[in-house]
Amino acid sequence: MTVGDTQLVVTPTTLNFGTGFTTRLISITNTGVGTVNWTIPAPAEPWLTISPLSGSAATGEVDAVLVEIDRSLLPAGTISTTFNVNSNAGNVPVTVNAVVLIPVIEVESGVIDTQTGLPLTNSNGQPIVELGATAASATFIVRNAGNGNLNWNIDAAAFPEWFTITPVSGSLAEGAEQTATVTVDRNRSAGPYAQTVTIQSNAGNRNIEVSMQVVGKIIIGVEPTTLNLGLFENVTSFSVANYGDPDTILNFQITSDRDWLFHNPETGFSIGLPTPVPFKDYKTIDVAIDRSQLDGSGGTGSFFMLAFVTLAGYG
Repeated sequence: MTVGDTQLVVTPTTLNFGTGFTTRLISITNTGVGTVNWTIPAPAEPWLTISPLSGSAATGEVDAVLVEIDRSLLPAGTISTTFNVNSNAGNVPVTVNAVVLIPVIEVESGVIDTQTGLPLTNSNGQPIVELGATAASATFIVRNAGNGNLNWNIDAAAFPEWFTITPVSGSLAEGAEQTATVTVDRNRSAGPYAQTVTIQSNAGNRNIEVSMQVVGKIIIGVEPTTLNLGLFENVTSFSVANYGDPDTILNFQITSDRDWLFHNPETGFSIGLPTPVPFKDYKTIDVAIDRSQLDGSGGTGSFFMLAFVTLAGYG
């Protein structure tokens, strides 16, 4: 553009920052005679910086202007704005274009809620990797629901001793997802276990909860293991106790294999105690026989016990 003897030339008049650049240069040149005095209004956009904002160019002189963008202040998508180089030799608009890619992290449990059919979450919507009382491993999914690369990681040093996660990091393109596996060690004391795991990423952090329940071991203790009523006795007894882990509950049901062999009660329970034998929660089982059903040679019978275990206080 020419006014009098001065001529203002601005190159380029379009600045494309693409998806990664943060700086660009424009050149302000006076290709005529005299002096070009130029100014650029301070940008209204907080993410745009221009320096310097004014200058003077003699004949043939070239002034360099640095144009910078702060991508952390830009929304996702294609961004465009315009600023003017104003001078005594006319005005030239300059267009600034940039593309901002922002990843979005999503974390989803690989465990399905049997009631809803959806990935398991707590009341706050946080994913739960629930391994219950039997599962050795379970999964969760890290997904990039935005654009740009998502880089995520988990601090393995923060894991408790009872589980591991593989892998603990990854890089995901737009729309990609990665499955991580939680493996638990059930060789632990009985009880519930839970731990919050933080997944860190360049798109923010997300938490998941890992939980399991270790069912205590029961050991069925019977004292004595042999009953001998001899020639004349009709009644006797034996005791049943849980010799297993503290706070476990041994529920038992007893049956006899002979019509002449009776016992009472038929069912009962015993709570595991941390005390040694013989200081256990013994339950007495009374035994009676009907000798009228025996021949002269006597008889031998057995009791059979059906047992199962629950955790005291945990259902």
